[in-house]
Amino acid sequence: MLHFLPRIRVYQCKRAEHLARKCENHNCQSTKLCVEFNSDSSPGIGSSQYQCIHFACPVPPAVNKATFIGTESLVNGSAAFYKCDGFYEPLNNKNFSTCSANGSWSEFKCKRHVRNCTELRHCQPSVVDGEYWLYPEKFGDKRVKIYCMNMLSSSNDSPKSYVTLNNETNAIHSYRLLHQHSTINYAKLGVDLQTMIIDPNDMAFSNPSINHYPPYGTVYRSCSLSYYPYTSSYLLINTIGTGLLLNKTAEWDDFSNNQPNSVILYVNKSSDHRIVNVSCSGECGECRPLHDLSFEYDETYEINMTDATDPACFD
Repeated sequence: MLHFLPRIRVYQCKRAEHLARKCENHNCQSTKLCVEFNSDSSPGIGSSQYQCIHFACPVPPAVNKATFIGTESLVNGSAAFYKCDGFYEPLNNKNFSTCSANGSWSEFKCKRHVRNCTELRHCQPSVVDGEYWLYPEKFGDKRVKIYCMNMLSSSNDSPKSYVTLNNETNAIHSYRLLHQHSTINYAKLGVDLQTMIIDPNDMAFSNPSINHYPPYGTVYRSCSLSYYPYTSSYLLINTIGTGLLLNKTAEWDDFSNNQPNSVILYVNKSSDHRIVNVSCSGECGECRPLHDLSFEYDETYEINMTDATDPACFD
C-alpha cells in the first residue's frame, strides 16, 4: 500500500516543466511520479531523496466552460477541482472530478443556467409541462421555481411561464347588476421572465364564475341603489412559498369618476411583503394598481430543490 509521508512534493515525470529540486534529474519511467522528500522528515530514503511511484490517473482533462483549479494528487480517490464560468454551475452541484481505480477521471460538466421556458424547450425538446428551476434575467444567478406550459405544443405556440401560488390568492368583486360578491381564485399567475411583470389578463389558471372579469390586481365595486347598502370589494395577494415578493412599491388608487364615498378603505402589506390586502368601498367604479404589478426575489426564501426539476442544458 502506498503511504504518503509528510512534507512531500509530487511531480508528474513526463511533464518536465513541472520538475524542480531533487526530482529535476530523476530517472522515473513516464508512467510513474517522482515524489520528493525532505531529508529531515524522511530519514533512510537515501541520497537521492526521491522515489518513483505508480499513479492511477493522467493529468485532469480540460472541461468546457470551466477553469481547472488544482488537484490533490493523481492517485486513486484523489479529487481534481474546477470552477464553472459565469452563468454556469457544476452538474449535480459537485465542483470536482474523482480519480477512479481504472485510471480515469469521473465526468465533470458545467451546465448552463436556463433563463426561460423557451430556452428549456430548445435544449430539451421532449420536456413536458411542469415546475422547473429557472434563472430569470432580472434575477441574474438566482433560481426561481417556474411552471412552464405549452412545452409539447404541436402548434407554433411559444411556451408560457407561470408562478404557482401555494396559498389561496383571490379577489372578491362587487358587480353593478348582481349586488353580490363573486370570487375569482388564482392557482398560478402568468409572468414575463425578463421583467417579472405579472400578466393581469392571463386567466388560464383561475376560476372566474362570470363572463366579464377584471384584470388581476383590480377590484370592482357595484353601483348601490337607494335601497341597497354600499358594498366593499376585497383583494388578497399571497406569495408565501413561491420564493417571490410582490414589488414593494405597488400602490392602488380609486377610479370612480369622483363618486361620493368612493375611497380605498386600506392597502395593508405584511412586514415581509408576502401578503397584501386591498379593500375598496363606495359607489360605482374600481380600484386598480397605479403601475404594473411585478415580482421581486425573496432573499430569505429557503429553496427545496425537490420542489421542481433542475434542468441540465449544455453548450
